[in-house]
Amino acid sequence: MVYDTYVYDSRGRIAVVGSLNGRQNTSYQYDFSHIPNKITTTRSYNDILIPDHVFVEQFDGFGKSIFKKRNAIRLSEAKYDGMFRPITPSI
Repeated sequence: MVYDTYVYDSRGRIAVVGSLNGRQNTSYQYDFSHIPNKITTTRSYNDILIPDHVFVEQFDGFGKSIFKKRNAIRLSEAKYDGMFRPITPSI
C-alpha cells in the first residue's frame, strides 16, 4: 500500500509532503516578508541517482505569479498592466 504523510507549519500551511512510502519528500518554504513574495519547493528522492528539484515561484503584492524557475532555469516571467492583464508573454 502506498501512503502519503503531511506536516504543517505553525500557520497551517503545508510544510512537508512525504509520498511513495517515504521515497519522495516535498518541502515548502514561504517568504512573505517582502515583495516579491516567494515560495520555494524542494522535491527530494531517497535515491542517489535522482537529484533534488528546487522550484521557486515569486508573486506580486496581489498574488499574481511573476516569476518561476526550476533548478536555476527560468520557466516563466510575467508583468501586468494596471488592469492586472499580462503584458509580457509567459516563456
